[in-house]
Amino acid sequence: MLAERETLGRRWEGTTARFAAIGLANRGASPLRAQIIQYNLSQIGLKVDTHLFARAVQVTKEGTRGEPFDIAGESWGADYADPYDFINVLLDGRNIRDQNNNNFAYLNDPKFGAVPQVGQRLG
Repeated sequence: MLAERETLGRRWEGTTARFAAIGLANRGASPLRAQIIQYNLSQIGLKVDTHLFARAVQVTKEGTRGEPFDIAGESWGADYADPYDFINVLLDGRNIRDQNNNNFAYLNDPKFGAVPQVGQRLG
């Protein structure tokens, strides 16, 4: 494990990951989570810039395509017991637009995009 960490650290040495603690609001435990993430990633050679926002600003920034962040910490609670509420809502790249996105990973892989369609046909 140590050898893997050292290799990863050398591979990414000098790289800057912009951690907009965007997914971590500016209250509660979120600022501490930002510090922990910043410290942990520094152990493998990543420089991390943190930015804390009010929750409404954070969600708006996360949902805006092209907003400069690499990591966001979010959670999602199912509105109802159906995989659609997770797979389709959060990960279907066909739903990505300029603003108001739920797919904060901006995952848009055609291979994965077929999975929600299969689920819809089976459901």
